[in-house]
Amino acid sequence: MEPQFGYVYLMKLGKYYKIGRTNDPVEKRKYEIGLKFPENPKTIHEIKTDDPIGIEAYWHKRFENKNVRDKTEWFDLSSSDVKAFKRWKRIW
Repeated sequence: MEPQFGYVYLMKLGKYYKIGRTNDPVEKRKYEIGLKFPENPKTIHEIKTDDPIGIEAYWHKRFENKNVRDKTEWFDLSSSDVKAFKRWKRIW
C-alpha cells in the first residue's frame, strides 16, 4: 500500500505561530485559516511527510512550554525555534 503523504506546516499570524497538519496542499489550509481571522496567515515552512500526525505531535511536544493557550496549535516562538523547524524539509 502506498503511504499517504501530508504536510506539517508553520504559519505566522500576528506575533504567533501555528503548527498544524494537512493532507491537502498547504495553501488550501492557509486559505481556510485566513477565513477565520481579519488578516491572512503567512506560510513560513512546510514539511512533507508520510506521518503528519506523528510529526505534528513531535513539534507540539517540543514547543509545549511556548504554547499560547493550553492545548492549542498556537505558539510564541523565537527565531531559533523557527530556524529549527525550517531545517526539516521532508520526513519518511
